[in-house]
Amino acid sequence: MKKKFLALTFALALACGTGMTAAAQSATAGTVVSVENRTGQVLTYEAVVEFASTTTVTTSVAGAKLEPVTPEVAQTVIAKANEVVGAHTFIASIVDLQVPEGTGRAEFTLGCPNVWKGQKVTVLHMKADGTFEHITPSSVENGAVTFTLSSYSPVAVVVDAAAPRTAGAGDAVVIVTALTGIAGLLAAGRKAGALKEE
Repeated sequence: MKKKFLALTFALALACGTGMTAAAQSATAGTVVSVENRTGQVLTYEAVVEFASTTTVTTSVAGAKLEPVTPEVAQTVIAKANEVVGAHTFIASIVDLQVPEGTGRAEFTLGCPNVWKGQKVTVLHMKADGTFEHITPSSVENGAVTFTLSSYSPVAVVVDAAAPRTAGAGDAVVIVTALTGIAGLLAAGRKAGALKEE
């Protein structure tokens, strides 16, 4: 019985860990640009640079692209995010959104692996003069945030990790994985018990 309980606990921990991994970011060697929050997120500058390749942009604006921000910009944006969202800030992405000169107001969807439907998300736009615009997205889906901009420069997708969120596809995967693991363990336990009785 003790072995069954331990195996069941391990299966649940493994399933929950799978879900959390989707929202976790691992620290890499280099300069840490932010540890000033309670989410446990540690961002090195290498991780910030990686945002430009792990984040995607979808828009009707031809030639729109994402580039890495400088360490100074990253620190400024993260400090602002901590100020706006608070101690439970989670940075899903910081990128320099570049568009052709003369581009007016347009809608953009950033693909961010660490965003889930129902989360409280703020898009921070750092203007050319160093001030910030706080944008409420028109849509937050699993892995995608849609918003509108009329000027262009660095943007950050910031999640309030303390705010409750609705269940999404990621949750369903975790639940199914957990239930499958539990069912497998129970079946294995029954089979082992039946063999013992024989």
